[in-house]
Amino acid sequence: MLQLILTSLPYDRIPAQAVVSTFFKDVRPLQGTSALIDWRLNGRLSRLILDHRISGEYLETLMVPLNGRLRAKELLLFGLGSLSEWNEKRLGSLLESIISKSSGMRYRQIVFSFEDLAKDFMEWRNYLRELVVHLYPLAEERDISFVCRENDKWIAETRRRNMDLGVDVQIDYDF
Repeated sequence: MLQLILTSLPYDRIPAQAVVSTFFKDVRPLQGTSALIDWRLNGRLSRLILDHRISGEYLETLMVPLNGRLRAKELLLFGLGSLSEWNEKRLGSLLESIISKSSGMRYRQIVFSFEDLAKDFMEWRNYLRELVVHLYPLAEERDISFVCRENDKWIAETRRRNMDLGVDVQIDYDF
């Protein structure tokens, strides 16, 4: 079964095995979720970029131990390529990569956010549905909990609309 948890809790208060974050290769300084995580890691991500150890190329991936800086144990950082090249087709490939790497690591609880990528509620809703489509095959093999840390207004709207994401998808709000 797939459990989807929608929350607006701060990242450092969400328990999970891994937090997934993304960044564009041509957007500096880091923005949104990646900037917050970088701050919690005392600029470690920024130093990796400045040292040319990561660049943000599309689907470039780095696993970073969080050493207690967040409640998650590890960070999976994914490059998104150029901001001008971002589109829904790339979203599908990104989700496949996130799920493949998470599955390989045997993560059962993952935190992710579309808040940095979606421009409005409707686009966010479409991204969420795309996530469920990509997660569903994995959820048939084993139970998985995917925590979406999102804009509280979008979560309230999802709740108000009683949004259905399909059979065998349990939606919970907060913890």
